[in-house]
Amino acid sequence: TFGTDYTTTDHSTGLVWKSCSEGLHGPTCGSGSSLHSNRSLAANACSALNNVHAGAGYAGRTDWRIPTVKELYTIMNYDGQSPTGFLASFPGMLASSYWTSNMVPPPIVDFFWAPGFNRGRVNFTHVNDVSPSVLCVSPGPGLPSPEYIDHGDGTVTDRSTGLTWQKCNRGQNNDSACTGTGTQQTWTDALAYCNSLNLAGRNWRLPSVNELKSLANYSTANPAVNTSMFPGTRADFYWSATTVLSNTSRAWVVWFQHGTLDETYGKNELFRVQCVSD
Repeated sequence: TFGTDYTTTDHSTGLVWKSCSEGLHGPTCGSGSSLHSNRSLAANACSALNNVHAGAGYAGRTDWRIPTVKELYTIMNYDGQSPTGFLASFPGMLASSYWTSNMVPPPIVDFFWAPGFNRGRVNFTHVNDVSPSVLCVSPGPGLPSPEYIDHGDGTVTDRSTGLTWQKCNRGQNNDSACTGTGTQQTWTDALAYCNSLNLAGRNWRLPSVNELKSLANYSTANPAVNTSMFPGTRADFYWSATTVLSNTSRAWVVWFQHGTLDETYGKNELFRVQCVSD
């Protein structure tokens, strides 16, 4: 019935995506003209999909909407290509920013998160910016919310991802409040520190960029994390283990002031470290 309504299912998240960016169509998204719009028109474009086919909805689904920032960055791919999406599954992916449903929290006003698929950055833009593109999602149950468990031994587990985190940063005291200022180090030293960390009898490593950004809480800022679980995390840059493939002297970092991602810093910079364990 809906044979020309192309969708892409991500079995790791359960999310169903419209395969083509809005304005594009066809099996390879090779027809039409891509939609670039402000935030309001973008939201309308996704909700309009619910009324096509006499109300049956695009591909038989009637819950299409703009994705959250965390949903959208699940389809970012950091293998060095541009656009930074899984192009075999999203042939119409554009090297541009894409709108999300998340407004940047105060004191910033009238800005929404709009990850950039030109390089893979997670950043934000003004509601009236007409350069971002639109990709719609049918979420079903949606992504699980973080479910943190503090083990009382300097570790915190997020049951939604299965990852266990170092509660405090390097250089802080391993107490309930993570007292102390913490230390900063180069990327190479950060790798070595996490690999040698002896905490709670676990094996530790520096997190990948996808793992590290899972800690970001986009409804708060300064820092953009759950501070009751991670009281030592600062509104600073944190190293990920992921090298920038277009320039291997650099590595991806997460800036927990708001939760932005950046790839412009060399591995000799001094940033904070928070280790992860499987």
